Amino acid sequence: MTRRHRFAIGVDIGGRSAKFALVRDDGAIMARDRHPLADTMTMAAVIDRLVEGVDAMCRAARRRRARPLGAGVVMPGYLDEKRKRVELVANLPGLSNTPFPRKLAERLPVRVRFDVDANAAALGEYRFGAGRGVRRLLVATLGTGIGGGVVLDGRVLRVRNHVAGSLGHIIVNADGPRCGCGARGCLEVYASARGFEWLAEDVARKQPRSMLARLKAETGRLSGPELAKALAAGDASARYVVDRCGRWLAIGIATWGVIYLPDRVLLGGGVAAIGRPLLETVRESFRDIAQPYVVERMTIDLAALGNDAGVIGAASLWF
Repeated sequence: MTRRHRFAIGVDIGGRSAKFALVRDDGAIMARDRHPLADTMTMAAVIDRLVEGVDAMCRAARRRRARPLGAGVVMPGYLDEKRKRVELVANLPGLSNTPFPRKLAERLPVRVRFDVDANAAALGEYRFGAGRGVRRLLVATLGTGIGGGVVLDGRVLRVRNHVAGSLGHIIVNADGPRCGCGARGCLEVYASARGFEWLAEDVARKQPRSMLARLKAETGRLSGPELAKALAAGDASARYVVDRCGRWLAIGIATWGVIYLPDRVLLGGGVAAIGRPLLETVRESFRDIAQPYVVERMTIDLAALGNDAGVIGAASLWF
């Protein structure tokens, strides 16, 4: 007898875009969409974009003669205890101190469940990705900011405002530049997608004949895919960027290790598109920096679901 699948909509709100997916209960994505966002947008403007994306996923479900169980909506920042209000979103300030979850739920044609994006990515990897069977799992999402979700024995760890802590806002350099959160020298400044891009662009300006400079001229940005391309071509400037930012990331992981002692740390998000060169740099630096007790008990790998971890995890809030 053929098993009848269930479906849910996953919505992953990031600092630069919102991703949408119609997800089957085995983790397969049946349809997807994406809408741009900007840090200057108001709550109303963000909601309009999200309504458009969810409507598109509902139409995709109808074409398959399916009815979604609901929409899981995940986002960065802090939610209040009842998940009805946003307290802080550093990369989308127009949502801070607003009843965004309640207002969005009023506009959507399906029922909604909310969570923090880092929790969703961790849950997605735990259920469908590289974290299956791992008792103590930490998943770091390296996007516009840095988020981190922790799953212990199948349960998402919630210390404050539904997150295991502000993993991207541990301070790794007290003499460093200000972070968007207001603190100085956060890990997010150095090892988020923005951190990689800022350093890559600085290097490209100083080395105008480098491949990074050429890619910047061609694409207008130097994100994970551009760095991966330059690394594959043997570009020394790209290698420098990945080594520097990767070491900062290893400092962060070493700090998380003494707090959570995870069995496995998975690296996901846009920066993880750099792939093995980043992973090898982080592993090497981690072994050099971290407490030996932690090094012996932890493994570091790339997340399996890539940029889909957030939408898959968001949808799985309904499974």
